[in-house]
Amino acid sequence: MGIIKNAKEKAKKEKTVSGKLVEVNDKNLHKDLKEYTKLQAEINEKQAQLNIHYNNIKTSAKDFLVKEYNKTKSFPGTLQVNVSNGKEKPIGFQFITSDKYAALDEDTFKEMKKSYGDKLVEEKTSYLFDNKLLEKHINVIEKMFEKEKSIPEDDKENLIKAKSSYNVTKGSVKKILEKSFLKSKSPKVDEVIDDINPTFSIKSVNEIE
Repeated sequence: MGIIKNAKEKAKKEKTVSGKLVEVNDKNLHKDLKEYTKLQAEINEKQAQLNIHYNNIKTSAKDFLVKEYNKTKSFPGTLQVNVSNGKEKPIGFQFITSDKYAALDEDTFKEMKKSYGDKLVEEKTSYLFDNKLLEKHINVIEKMFEKEKSIPEDDKENLIKAKSSYNVTKGSVKKILEKSFLKSKSPKVDEVIDDINPTFSIKSVNEIE
């Protein structure tokens, strides 16, 4: 049996498990569930509040990152930020910028490529089988379809499909001000960072003794 047919046979053997309704009269379990739903609602409310504060902190920290970047003319890496208000103990946190970026759509990719050049963004193409045609010509595929003359030429051309993805190039956040990396001779760091949107994280938030 060929590997494609074998995969199909394995899929047939997989069983789908459906849920069965079970009704129970249990005061203790009902109490636990009631308390659980109450606490879960409180957690969701607190999480929403936490997200607001987190985003405010991240926005401020990103401004610090840009200032350090412009001052040193190089990527400052992880920042240790200590904040005081003149009355209470200072509070410190780490602001981490990771070399990870959200995927781009084609229009954004083209716009960024036009603005910044070829090095900041990249296009990757993966090739996939068209499932309908794969199933239609399964026997021929097992015998190396590309050498067979029995597949119509139109089907051969459409059997494999290309799928493109668009991404910010790895290492970009560290190279914004490097000569020849960007098309612009004097890029604005804050604008480039907003456009490439690296992953930011906040850790180790503690009062400083």
